[in-house]
Amino acid sequence: MRTLYLLRHAKSSWARPLLRDHDRPLARRGRDASRVIADYIASSHPLPDLVITSTAARTLETARLVIARWEPKPPVVEDASLYLASPGDMLKCIHAVVDAPVLMLIGHNPGTAELGHLLAGNRQLFGSKYPTAGLAVFTFDIDDWALAEPGAGNLQAFVQPRGLIARSA
Repeated sequence: MRTLYLLRHAKSSWARPLLRDHDRPLARRGRDASRVIADYIASSHPLPDLVITSTAARTLETARLVIARWEPKPPVVEDASLYLASPGDMLKCIHAVVDAPVLMLIGHNPGTAELGHLLAGNRQLFGSKYPTAGLAVFTFDIDDWALAEPGAGNLQAFVQPRGLIARSA
């Protein structure tokens, strides 16, 4: 059995419009959302054995804030190929993982949303939007990530910070 957390980076800041897209940091709302998602995972699911993230500033900051709330802290791999990656490229990244039964991938839209729809065997639970800091939790009845195929994922949960905050209020 394998578990995949597919996380879209949290809300980025547009305060400095001349920054390259790759260099945009998180907005305050994004930093808060990262913490909410981290706490949700820690309270509801097993912690990842490995986190793979795009090299964009907003994904790296999302990863840093999320794992800061966990013990033990999983290793983080920065993968430049995930920056604005297609769902096919993201799936190749997943297929290459060895010895990490619980995996987190942090990426960008539209690739993250498209990969989520591609993997979901129970699409009706997924919905049409994948907001910033949206998190899909998939399980796969496999023993090797190379066997993760389209439609083979069982979507266990799809959450977003706004909904988690409303639930806890």
